[in-house]
Amino acid sequence: MYYYKPKKKTIICIEGKDVLSFLQGIITNNTNKLNKNRVIYSTLLSPQGKLLHDFFLFQKNKKVYLDSPKYNIKKLKDKLNLYKLNKDVSINEEKIYSYFIFFGTSINEIFKIKKKLGEYKELGSIKIFNDPRNINLGLRVICRNKKDEEKISQIIKNNKIILNAKKFEKKRIINCVPDIKKDGLYNKAYLLQYNYENLNSICWKKGCFIGQEVTIKMKNKGTLKKKLYVVKSLKKNFSSPEEIKYKNQLIGNTTSHFKNIALALIYLDKIKNIKREKRILLI
Repeated sequence: MYYYKPKKKTIICIEGKDVLSFLQGIITNNTNKLNKNRVIYSTLLSPQGKLLHDFFLFQKNKKVYLDSPKYNIKKLKDKLNLYKLNKDVSINEEKIYSYFIFFGTSINEIFKIKKKLGEYKELGSIKIFNDPRNINLGLRVICRNKKDEEKISQIIKNNKIILNAKKFEKKRIINCVPDIKKDGLYNKAYLLQYNYENLNSICWKKGCFIGQEVTIKMKNKGTLKKKLYVVKSLKKNFSSPEEIKYKNQLIGNTTSHFKNIALALIYLDKIKNIKREKRILLI
């Protein structure tokens, strides 16, 4: 079992009588899925359908919290304020004390939380939830104060949980989960190219969201020429970005990597004869 501790000190809090309808009209997932025991994952696109932000959402006392990567929080807050217009909503950054990511085979048993996508619970003021994108990515813990962190530190000590951020990066890549910053996707990527449909980030039935027209056209017309895959080299370690060749033919480019495993945008017409190990392309 492992953990790592991102240097995150704030999350976004949105409140007001229009909070759910406001978010429902702009994000790719459905706010009706939110309840006291569930966290959802969503994205915010440009009008051209390109990826700008991603975040987890949970609801507490008529407030909705957006848990977004540290580097993106200010940009996301500014974008939300741009779209709120005359809606009765207030958008603020709210301080937290510390943030943890835990993963490994028995981690749900230790935290006494069901092994279910997006499952959410509270331990006093500590917030705990399973990653709603992929159950293999473990669970996340938000501590509000020093006492919260001391409780989590004791759990780490008692269960001999090992600090290892690189192990999580490998797990992210093996499970084909892109990272906007690490994979260079900001305002460049389309959801369907980069596996976001398989990460529970889109609700096709809920109605409009920003960038919906482009996204639905791509889905219905099947116009994708390239798609994100996990690739494994049998000969060397990757770098990113790097051209990938198979039998001396260019098949795509890496976006992020861990040693000899990488996420790569691959031309769909080039993969038919490539050997696979489950869903991983072997080159």
